[in-house]
Amino acid sequence: SEYFGEIRVGTPAQVFRALFDTGSANMWLPSLTCEAPTCHAHARFDCAASSTCDVHDKRVTVQFGTGLIEGVTASDDVQLDDELRITAQPLILVSDERHFPSAQLPFAAVVGLSRAQPADSDSPPLPQQLFERQILERRVFSLLLSPPPLPSALTLGGYDASQLGSELRWSRVRHNSPYWQLTMRTVRVGGVPLRGCTGGTCSVVVDSGTSLFTAPTEHVREILDRLALPSLDADCSRHSLPLLEFELEGGVVTFRPDEYTLRGSIGSDSACAIGLMALDVPPPQGPLWVFGDLFLR
Repeated sequence: SEYFGEIRVGTPAQVFRALFDTGSANMWLPSLTCEAPTCHAHARFDCAASSTCDVHDKRVTVQFGTGLIEGVTASDDVQLDDELRITAQPLILVSDERHFPSAQLPFAAVVGLSRAQPADSDSPPLPQQLFERQILERRVFSLLLSPPPLPSALTLGGYDASQLGSELRWSRVRHNSPYWQLTMRTVRVGGVPLRGCTGGTCSVVVDSGTSLFTAPTEHVREILDRLALPSLDADCSRHSLPLLEFELEGGVVTFRPDEYTLRGSIGSDSACAIGLMALDVPPPQGPLWVFGDLFLR
């Protein structure tokens, strides 16, 4: 993901760039004890330099789609902006991220915003925790992800109505899912329903930690067959591509070709690509679609 913000951890505060991730539950950052080359690519947290840091010494491993991290549980004060400070926030101080590609990422820390219970913690998910501690009056948060260089924002406790491009629509979240998981009634390519995704048989997770759309392999193959992807060249605008429509409970979200295509590269050549990749999530959580930053912005 290319979207991140600053958080301040400890007393006195140590500053980190962080991804606000709706697809994971934990808040974690690299520890000064981490000697992996990936940790040295970013700032590392010095717990001993913080008067409010408390290490619990319980070792944990957390698996992500792009790799895994290992570390110990701890807690410390975390400031998300000038006014929002969380005392004794559960943390994972990462001691090993050799299997996580953090050196290539513009952020060092992750702030989990999913609905799942954080690993090895009795604390509720962060959005619920902020509400229960009466830090927020409403159990709501919103993300504004704009194409660079336009500003983006995370709003805790509500949303900025001035940024709405249309009427606000709501979809129910599956109550038994640890993710922000929605029912998708239909996917249409150029007005024609996708064979493998009709009648509400598909589920989708909204994940700010994923850059693209992902879908089960069989769905990706059907979409790419209809789009005739091999014929595309570097100029996406030269091709007459269809609309992509996703029908959720709250209504239909429509994407123009310029909103779901990307200009990438194949070797030394430029190429027009579709912002869709295959990802087969196994049961019981899958099969799933994932709507990443392309959807959110």
